Amino acid sequence: MSKYNQKTETDRLYKHFNSHEHRVERVNDILKEIKIDIEKTFITTPEIFFSMLDKKLLDLKQELNAKKYLNSMWYCHD
Repeated sequence: MSKYNQKTETDRLYKHFNSHEHRVERVNDILKEIKIDIEKTFITTPEIFFSMLDKKLLDLKQELNAKKYLNSMWYCHD
């Protein structure tokens, strides 16, 4: 019985992580992080800004790509 509940929860998370809303939320989180860094003056030149943006977007791309596959999440088939 626990397998069924685990699969149901995994399916729910899979749908959430692959939804448009979740992806928009993650991009907005990155933009907020960069805005905070700008306010704290960690970003002083456009080169630093674009470098940081590029790195954060690359990390986000890897994160979202990993969540794209159902079997890579918390449920494993026996």
